Amino acid sequence: MTIGCVPQINSAPRLHVAKPASKECSPSEPSGYESLTLSETSSHGEVDVAQKASQRQLDVIAKHVVEKVSSELLALPAAGLMFHGSSARFDSVECRPNQRVNADESVKWSGSAIFAAMDPRVALHYTADRPSGFGAGIDLIQPTAPNQPLAFYLHGGENLDEALTALYGNPADPESCMGYIHLLDKTSFVTEPGLGTMEMVTRDPSANLGRLSLNRREAIDDLVQSGDVVLRWKP
Repeated sequence: MTIGCVPQINSAPRLHVAKPASKECSPSEPSGYESLTLSETSSHGEVDVAQKASQRQLDVIAKHVVEKVSSELLALPAAGLMFHGSSARFDSVECRPNQRVNADESVKWSGSAIFAAMDPRVALHYTADRPSGFGAGIDLIQPTAPNQPLAFYLHGGENLDEALTALYGNPADPESCMGYIHLLDKTSFVTEPGLGTMEMVTRDPSANLGRLSLNRREAIDDLVQSGDVVLRWKP
């Protein structure tokens, strides 16, 4: 699991909170997290269904763009893109040293590259800030299909709303909710041994096609309402 951050969502009658017992948690789902989701079921469809789901999720995110962007960029199909998310406090898409490690802390990948995800929801997760005492994780190892709910693991604070606000901004202060998602040319990316199944890398800066400036908090709220994102929280 890698570490990132996440925003608060407004309560709605469609949402429910569940507390799964620790014994029932799978290895890919850490114990101790409360769940905020519409359903614990997920649909399984053909490739075209998954592609349509990914496009729909990108369209939802694009609804919350807060700065003018070219119509050409917005018209790019999700199937040909990779996605890189960043906080407004640290916006950078460049080759940087990084590592991927196993549970025993042994290094399985090391190098300099631009990382991006095939799923726009993963990029949205990485728009989180990094306040002390709060954090968020996402599983890049176990693949989640676009037509399945993607879990954001949040921790810190007294409740989920406090963690969301710390990580993704206060809905009453739109400026604090600003985040960026960069759209990159998928043909420039490769997978390498040791990387997660939901991420790829490039070393070509020209792969960056443009940036969406968005209200990340509202985008997450919408994806939770649609069942595309599941928020799991623990103190």
